[in-house]
Amino acid sequence: MRESRGVHTLRWLDSNTLAEKDEIESKDKELKSICQSILTKMHQSEQQQQQSSGCGNARSSGFNSNNYPQGPTVEEVD
Repeated sequence: MRESRGVHTLRWLDSNTLAEKDEIESKDKELKSICQSILTKMHQSEQQQQQSSGCGNARSSGFNSNNYPQGPTVEEVD
């Protein structure tokens, strides 16, 4: 089974606690780069889902003026 780069790097860090400072800093930088790319992909995916679902769009189904033709009442606000 092939391990992901992140898991491999974490295992290396766990098993090489006595490694040289430069090696640990290099692996730390590598791990941060891996995490940053994952977070960037997640953020982009989330933005695409929001755009396609109409989230935040005033014309999406939740805020359509047809749903509240007279505006909200006091009971709806409370």
